Amino acid sequence: MTSWAKFSTFVGGVLTLTMISFQTAQSATVLMYGDMSWDSQNQKLLTQQQFETNLSVFDNDNVVFSSLDTIMNNLSKPNQLGISFSGAYEKAHDIAMLPLLQRNIPFTIFVNPSRVGNTGYLSWQQLKDLSNQGVTLAVNPITQNTLPKLSETAIRDIIQKTKTVFFDNMGYYPKYISHPYGIASQKVMTILKDMEFVAGFGQYSGAFNHQSNLYNLPRFSISRRYGSEQRLQQSIKTEAMPIDDFLPEDPYLTNENNPPALGFTFNDPIQNKSALSCFHSQLGPVKSVRWLGNRRVEVRFSKPFKGGSSRINCTMPANNGKWYWLGQQFYVPR
Repeated sequence: MTSWAKFSTFVGGVLTLTMISFQTAQSATVLMYGDMSWDSQNQKLLTQQQFETNLSVFDNDNVVFSSLDTIMNNLSKPNQLGISFSGAYEKAHDIAMLPLLQRNIPFTIFVNPSRVGNTGYLSWQQLKDLSNQGVTLAVNPITQNTLPKLSETAIRDIIQKTKTVFFDNMGYYPKYISHPYGIASQKVMTILKDMEFVAGFGQYSGAFNHQSNLYNLPRFSISRRYGSEQRLQQSIKTEAMPIDDFLPEDPYLTNENNPPALGFTFNDPIQNKSALSCFHSQLGPVKSVRWLGNRRVEVRFSKPFKGGSSRINCTMPANNGKWYWLGQQFYVPR
């Protein structure tokens, strides 16, 4: 079914009044919370007051959330929302997880098996109790390293150790895994698929659907810096960009592919091409967004990305006050 909508505003800028036609979106958005703080002393952590504001948004707007299993089993459906936690932190449990359980809101915890039972981290018994209450448990790899820098053998050893420790304590293998620091590579994604994970998740903004790369999916970080009500409203009102054929396949950049030749193809022809805008975290607004016909987009960069992580976001207005949001995290070895 085709939808028509008017738009006059745009994230990060201004658009003239336009009318855009798209097919009904097939989309899922997952929020990501980390450790939390009871007060504002820690300048990096989301506070209890901020999370209570998040809860008010969920309650007042009647936001409906689904479990990660439900989302992954129904990627062709529209308007799916999920909640995840990057780490099984005790404060996040008390501040956020318990209120979510009281509201019957499903969520997923990405657990680092090597930290379970440490100070400030939940125990295996607590995780078992949460699992018995319907909470989905996933894993963070047992490592402090950036996985793409390691050999294939070392990566497999780390992932296998992570799965084994989790299985020994929970009695089943995890289906979902996150990339440490959100840093992924084609090599790592191939290994995750080969080791029978259903999906892998990064740490960059965006929504996804059945055409997305299942082993490097986005999550909107809701942190101290990005924990405002406006940020939350913006995050839950995003939809997956209706595209396919996204390049490059490998977000791990070397001298040979930095800067990357980024491109994607819309499922349907786009008439108002100026509605699409892209922004790079290091370089700012991207000026070279070229169209090949009415569907294919090529994004080009004038200079290489700097060392470390960077993110690109491409957005376009959707119907009902929502936004199509395509994100990607890149990494250049230092």
